[in-house]
This record gives sequence, structure tokens and C-alpha cells, in this order.
Amino acid sequence: VNLINSMLQEFKQLKDNRRIQISQMSTYQGKNPFSTNGCTVISGLMCFRHFVHDESSIPDNGLPNHLVEEVIDEFAASLLPRIRENLGLGGYDFIDHYEACQALIQQQLLPD
Repeated sequence: VNLINSMLQEFKQLKDNRRIQISQMSTYQGKNPFSTNGCTVISGLMCFRHFVHDESSIPDNGLPNHLVEEVIDEFAASLLPRIRENLGLGGYDFIDHYEACQALIQQQLLPD
């Protein structure tokens, strides 16, 4: 319970200090049916996109919403069917995190 309270307090402080921003997005995982059950691929792509994002600022302002939406609706949705096929999985099957990372690297599926 103390850990939960501590984490909630830290979250509130970060939010109050504008280090964390919560905003509405115009998309979600599964809006494009090909992004369904793709959280492991989406998270890897988000990290990749974050590191190659052109704007370098300190403190880091994160990714703009349009880039997050692009990752979910376009990149992940285009890669998930290929990853699932290469892993012998069905159209909407869950992909293990390790398998997702390996597929992105080994199959050279990261966008340029």
C-alpha cells in the first residue's frame, strides 16, 4: 500500500510539474484491425520512433500525438501481419514481447 501511495504521489508531482502530460488521441490499438493485440510491437516501435525523432530538446518533450498515431495506425498495422505470418501465428494472435523484439530486429522491419 505504501508503494502504491508513493507512486501515485510521484505521478501527481510529475503531472503538476508538467513532466507528464495526459491528452486524448484520435486512435487506439485495434482501431485499425491490423493493430489488434499488437502492444508488444507498438511499444517497440514507439521507442524506436522516439529515438529517431528529429526534435532533440532537454527536457525531452516526448513524441507529438500525430507521430504516436502514425506508429499505431500505420507502422504497427503494416508490420503485425508479416510478423505473425513469420511466427506462424493467426491474424489477431497475441505476440510475446521477446518474439516481437526479435522479429523487428531479425526481419529488419523497423521503418527508415
